[in-house]
This record gives sequence, structure tokens and C-alpha cells, in this order.
Amino acid sequence: MDFGNSTLLDNSGWFISIEIELVQKIAKFIYGFVALLGIPGNSISIYFLSMKEKLRKDIGSIADLMLSLSVVDFVTSFLMIPMYILRDEITELINRPVLCQLIFSTYIFWGFSATSAYHISFIAFDRYFAICRPIFYRQVWNKRKTSTILIVLAFCIGFFVSVWWIPVCYEMHVLSTPKEDDTISIHY
Repeated sequence: MDFGNSTLLDNSGWFISIEIELVQKIAKFIYGFVALLGIPGNSISIYFLSMKEKLRKDIGSIADLMLSLSVVDFVTSFLMIPMYILRDEITELINRPVLCQLIFSTYIFWGFSATSAYHISFIAFDRYFAICRPIFYRQVWNKRKTSTILIVLAFCIGFFVSVWWIPVCYEMHVLSTPKEDDTISIHY
């Protein structure tokens, strides 16, 4: 009986046929589309937030957080997403096991993604305090030192939270290697 490229066993015990190559192509197309939108959009944000002093003064301390978010999203769109899409081709070109494992684990990709999410959370907190606690915001939050601490905190938390991707993705790679009959068994 032919089940396509792979056979998976679901929770009820039934076999599900999934065309792995089709799903991977669709995912790569979606990631590529996001990267193509992210590169020019974040480039424009970086330009205006770094070059226009009047805009930075009008926005206030949130400008540093927005600039950092734009840089993180630009790096993700320009480097991490293409590296994630082309990881099979990259691992063939690079003959260094440790570097290949780091690229294949997608730790850097998910680290930047989590960092981006924490930047957005801190921007939301900034706006909350600016609107609901304006006196506290002017005294404490509205200082450049506070935004610098939040940026460093976003990077630290984002990459710390993503540490679990290193063994999980590497294990999925080892356990999901294709067998001779072109089937892939994914073990949980």
C-alpha cells in the first residue's frame, strides 16, 4: 500500500498520508513571501527612525525600541528566513558539523523571532504606561536608559527562551531521516 512520501501514525492509531515535499514547498513559499515583505518594510523603518532626528524626538523613548525591533525583523527577513529556507543547500556547502547543527537546529531563527515578540510586548508596556500612568512614565519609563535595558532584556529573554529548539530540532532531524523506502517516521 502506497502512502505517498511518508506515513505518520496519529493518536487514534490510523495512518495518515502526508506529502512532505508539498508541505515543505508551501512553507518555503510562505516564508519567502514574508521575507520579501519584511526586507523593504523594515528598511524604511530603519531609515526613518535612525536618520530623522525630529521623528525620534516626537516619538520619544519608544523610538529606540521601534528601531531595535526593525533591525531584528530586518535581520530575520534578510538572513534568517533565507537561511531557514535554504538550510539543506547550506548544510551541503558547509562541511563543519557544529555549524551545520546550529543552522539546522533553527536556534538563531527562533531566537530572533522570540526577540521580536518581546520587543512588541515591551512596546505595548511602554504605551500602557504612557497612557494609564503618565506621571510614572515621565519620571521613570521615559528615560533612554530604560529603553536600553528593555532592548537588552528582549534579546536575552528571546534567545534564552529559544534554547530548547537546539535539542528538539536536532532530535527531529535524527529521528526523521528518510529510510530506504522514502518514508519518514516521526517519533515523539
